Amino acid sequence: MSPATGEPFGQASLLDAAQASDAVAAAQAAFPAWSRTSFRERSRLLDRLRQAMVDEADDVARLIEREQGKPFAEAHVSDVLPSLDALQHLSAHAEDLLRDEAIEARQLLLAHKEARLVYEPIGVVLAIKPWNYPWGQSVPVAGSALAAGNTVVLKPAPATTLCGLRIGALARKAGFPDGVVSVVATDDAVAASLVEDPRVGKIVFTGSVETGKRIMAAAARN
Repeated sequence: MSPATGEPFGQASLLDAAQASDAVAAAQAAFPAWSRTSFRERSRLLDRLRQAMVDEADDVARLIEREQGKPFAEAHVSDVLPSLDALQHLSAHAEDLLRDEAIEARQLLLAHKEARLVYEPIGVVLAIKPWNYPWGQSVPVAGSALAAGNTVVLKPAPATTLCGLRIGALARKAGFPDGVVSVVATDDAVAASLVEDPRVGKIVFTGSVETGKRIMAAAARN
């Protein structure tokens, strides 16, 4: 419902635990092929996503205004524009940012060795994002995970479910393969099952300290 008027303006069905699990399964199944894509291909799709957001920027800002409550201009400044900047940066620089790095030995015992830091994709990244920046928090995180070769399951805040689903729709429009980007609208009980899912390789959470502690405790079991 609209925070400004308290009136409902849209409706979305919540996924049950089995449906949310299916989204993780799809992300896991898509990961091997996506992780092998070239940086050029990932950059191309991130560019297409950015262009899709540019084409619909005003509509996106109006949706944020209506569902989250910030004014239209602020929605552009704090959500839409930072997301576009992030996608442009990732598209242009992801390959350099994730290039192997030489490591200098800091122990005499290893002085004759050569070492390097190698970045490898983790797998399924679960992004649990807040209501206050439904676009500006979600898109840069998802884009970073995708640029690194991971698949993404985005869990938006219940108060900004439609914003999250719109991100998923734009990812489809951009041409990301099936399972690479999923958006799951769930209640807290189902969200807890996602956190505990051993198929999830990384969790990116923004929210309260109390909830963060519960997520860390639940995820640590896997």
